Amino acid sequence: MTSSIMKKMKFSEKALVFGLDSFTGNYMKSCLEKQNINVVGTSFDEKLSNYCNITDSNQCDHYISLHQPDYIINLAGISYVLHDNFQEIYNVNFNGALNIISSCEKYLSNSKILLISSAQIYSETKNSITEDCALSLDSHYSISKGMMEKAIALSKLNIKIARSFNYTGLGQSKNFLIPKLVDHYKRNKNVITLGETNLYRDFMDVRDVVRAYTKILTSNSSEKVFNVCSSKVYCINEIIDFLNNEFNIKMKIVNDEIFFRSGSYKYILGNNDKLKKIGWLAKYNIFDTIKWMIDD
Repeated sequence: MTSSIMKKMKFSEKALVFGLDSFTGNYMKSCLEKQNINVVGTSFDEKLSNYCNITDSNQCDHYISLHQPDYIINLAGISYVLHDNFQEIYNVNFNGALNIISSCEKYLSNSKILLISSAQIYSETKNSITEDCALSLDSHYSISKGMMEKAIALSKLNIKIARSFNYTGLGQSKNFLIPKLVDHYKRNKNVITLGETNLYRDFMDVRDVVRAYTKILTSNSSEKVFNVCSSKVYCINEIIDFLNNEFNIKMKIVNDEIFFRSGSYKYILGNNDKLKKIGWLAKYNIFDTIKWMIDD
């Protein structure tokens, strides 16, 4: 959105996004502004004036007391499951989220808050996963998210939880599967090193994800926890076949144990019925998303 348009707009409400310069943050800002919500946010870049380390409670206090927002979204968590510093995972995903909640309890008890959890906390099942399915916290990442959910359940604030499944889009780090695949094809590489590819996953487009987050945040629903998923499952090999056809390349897949996750589930499919009940519908499937990433 251009600065000239921004100046003409009169915003009725304000949102504070922790991690505004994250992959998801850029899309989140645009989506909220379309709802006539003014967006301010913090940065991961220590050189910028809006830098915030959410593991520092004083910094969280500063931004929440300064902006007094109607809505707060935390996108400053660690989202890469294979992140190798498990102490940092807990410090950011658990302690960081609690710092934000603590600051809200001190300065802003009436705001609506959205915290991002993960489908990684669920137990394996061959059925579609609903929000009341059993949990299985079997990695540092999933434990950090599960602990966060348990802790914030003790708060009396208006907090919503989005349990996000896999999603991707333009600008996502090449640490993640689909950006890594697209990058290899666009650079005309014919060999790629991956983990297990005969896996089935529920993939979403980041543009659908931020619309879901916005719906959850602005909804008057009494529900506290929402799956953010497509309710469609795709095999990774199916995605590779699609890319082979798009680029007319037969990519050689080298399976390396370094990318294999211990206890990784074969099949993950989410149920988004709760999300649909508050008016959200997906606009894109994963092949639409991949074409968007290819065409950029």
